[in-house]
Amino acid sequence: MSSREKLKIVALNAAVAAGESAGAGPASAGLPAANARPDPEVRALAKRRKFDAANKLAVLSDRRTG
Repeated sequence: MSSREKLKIVALNAAVAAGESAGAGPASAGLPAANARPDPEVRALAKRRKFDAANKLAVLSDRRTG
C-alpha cells in the first residue's frame, strides 16, 4: 500500500470520526474536511533533496582544492 493510499484512509477515518458521513462531500474523495484535525500519529514523509550535475561537480571540485 502506497503512502498516498494510507493518507487517504487516514483522512477518511478522520472525517468519519468528526461525524461526517463517509459517502458525502469531500470526504468521499479521500480528502479531509476543512475542519477535520490531522491524525497526530501520522508522520509526514521526508522529502529527499535533488542536486543537479553542476552542483555535484562544484562540491567535488571544492573538496579537491580545499
